[in-house]
Amino acid sequence: MKKKILIPIIIFIVFIVTFFVVRLISERRDLEANPYRIAFIRMKEGGQFWGSMRNGAREARTDTQTSVDFFSTVNASDIDMQIEFVNKAIEKKVDAIVITPSDTKALIEPLNLAANDGIKIIQLFNEVSQSDNSKFYSVMTNTKAIGVEIANKIINKSNNRKLNVLLVSRSINVSSSKYIEEGIMETLKKVDNINCNSLYAGSNIDLIKTRIENYINNYQTINYIVALDDDTSEGISKYLNSKTSNNDIYFMATSHSLANIQNLEKGIIDELLILNSFAMGYQGVYAANEILKGNNLNNQKIDYIFVNKENMFDENVQRKLFILY
Repeated sequence: MKKKILIPIIIFIVFIVTFFVVRLISERRDLEANPYRIAFIRMKEGGQFWGSMRNGAREARTDTQTSVDFFSTVNASDIDMQIEFVNKAIEKKVDAIVITPSDTKALIEPLNLAANDGIKIIQLFNEVSQSDNSKFYSVMTNTKAIGVEIANKIINKSNNRKLNVLLVSRSINVSSSKYIEEGIMETLKKVDNINCNSLYAGSNIDLIKTRIENYINNYQTINYIVALDDDTSEGISKYLNSKTSNNDIYFMATSHSLANIQNLEKGIIDELLILNSFAMGYQGVYAANEILKGNNLNNQKIDYIFVNKENMFDENVQRKLFILY
């Protein structure tokens, strides 16, 4: 009688053990096939800069065998939507968030919430400003050296003549352009013949055009304009295109959008700063994977190039302008 009772118990135990073993093996296989889940949150959708960043992240996803969900706002100034994306990533319990923060202040709280929930935060190109940044990692963020190089270009271009320079960007709270601005300003302060001011014009192309026009009409003669992002580059190009008379403004734009490339060829833009956003996207996902594996994060330099009408058709430059891989 006791044997008859023991047999079903043994079968039940074997069944339970088998169930959990099979489940463990299945979970391990899933983990091996797709070990980490990453939310990749870009500042903006559309255009070659942001499209190349996404393509770089996709290639890194394949190489690292991670799972990457992509999020991006239509407008670079849609901070609320980017905060919502961070909250969605927290709800999905991702392992890491790779993000180009659209605002140095507004994203602090949601990213801290994510970090407190055990999610690794990798800031890509932009970063939030806070006294304790130990919870976050930054990849390709400090662009101040680019600003120093731009300033030296301006100094060489001046030939000791008086110049009025205008720096135009979306917002004072976008760190990448802010660091470039700091590099330019600190370098130009060392010379007496160049006056430099900043204008924060938002991300609406038509409003940027209007604000540039009003600034130039109402304040002073501008000899040199540097646009520090893709939106301001397009807005300023639109203003310069609308002028009937020949302009004497030297215009340096940023980003390898098709509109920028066309305006460079037409002579509206004199020089283009091209940042390798494909490499940024790749390094962002790669860094997240390394951090999640417990490895140290090596500092990655920003790959960039200056393009003008003289060198824009060089083979090496063409690879930077049209990134197809």
